[in-house]
Amino acid sequence: MIEFIHPVLRNYRLELFEKLNKKYDVKFVFTGQQAFGGVHIQKHWKYESIPLRHSLANWLRLIILLLKDDYELVVTSPAEADYSLLVYIVCKLRSKKIIFWGESWIWPSVTIIQRLYHNIIKQILERANAIIAMGERQYTFYKKVLKRKEGIFYAPKYVLPYKKRNTSTFYKKLTKEDERIKGKKIVLYMNKIIKRKGLDYLIKAFKMVERKLNNAYLLIVGSGPFEEYCRKLAKELDIKNIMFKGWTDSDVELYHNLCNVLVLPSIFLDGYPEPDGYVLYESMSVGKPLVVTDAVGAAPEFVQDGINGFVVKNKSVEQLANALLKILTDEKLESKMGEESKRIFREKISLNKQFKAFKTAIEYVLYNS
Repeated sequence: MIEFIHPVLRNYRLELFEKLNKKYDVKFVFTGQQAFGGVHIQKHWKYESIPLRHSLANWLRLIILLLKDDYELVVTSPAEADYSLLVYIVCKLRSKKIIFWGESWIWPSVTIIQRLYHNIIKQILERANAIIAMGERQYTFYKKVLKRKEGIFYAPKYVLPYKKRNTSTFYKKLTKEDERIKGKKIVLYMNKIIKRKGLDYLIKAFKMVERKLNNAYLLIVGSGPFEEYCRKLAKELDIKNIMFKGWTDSDVELYHNLCNVLVLPSIFLDGYPEPDGYVLYESMSVGKPLVVTDAVGAAPEFVQDGINGFVVKNKSVEQLANALLKILTDEKLESKMGEESKRIFREKISLNKQFKAFKTAIEYVLYNS
């Protein structure tokens, strides 16, 4: 059996996990707090939910599970998570094989504790049976920092592509909430509202956009602990064309179809970047230009500066505003960048290639290491 440990089940993981479940005898262990990320768990899977945050009892449950279950291999992610260290220790005690699945492309060294912790992570990854790097940037990073020539596998990204949808009814609903959205170019932010996502910088940048352009509208979809601050900031800046919407899973595809540009303005917080940025791939699938910062892991593999969007310096309000203005004032550029997003999506996003990478890594460990 393979024990597969992961925070939560997301829609972009469902098909991969299903293919792995069909191919191998797998038991999934989900360590996150939020149920299964809005995605229904498959009834035929073997799984356990052990949310670890603020629960010593569940940490003990995980330890007992790892000590008792009859598995040959553990696949755990993210590689830098505290529970992954625990998994490694138990695997070593039981002489079990382990694969780390990682999305990191930088290890911050802002504090002494960070440096010590990442040095421990480095040594563990060098001793693991294999590593699966989720993306070119991550693969390059692990190859550079780790002293191992074999056992690092590159797994391409995958998200379920969205379809072109008629948004007229949905649009009318939004205009009833705020008539000012009518006829305007829509800048979409769709993510958790936490400090690391940089929404406050986007709001400041949009104020600059609004001064120069009267047909732009900022649509903010999501919620989180930083939301109240961002609402107050928008009010203080007297931004007129803005709407805060909560999260509704059923409307995600419509928002991507409706917008003119998607923005992910993440920042480096305590040295930590945005590991990836899966929301970008969803917008790419329906042909939208993107604006991201250099703190976003998806750049430059998926967001190619000047090709399908712009990559700006994180925390730079001026660069964010200028990038948005270039797209919002040039319909030909917006259309061209949208087409490039679809092309890059078709070329780089692949469930079969992602599954093949996992299969190759698993069989490398089971039969060769």
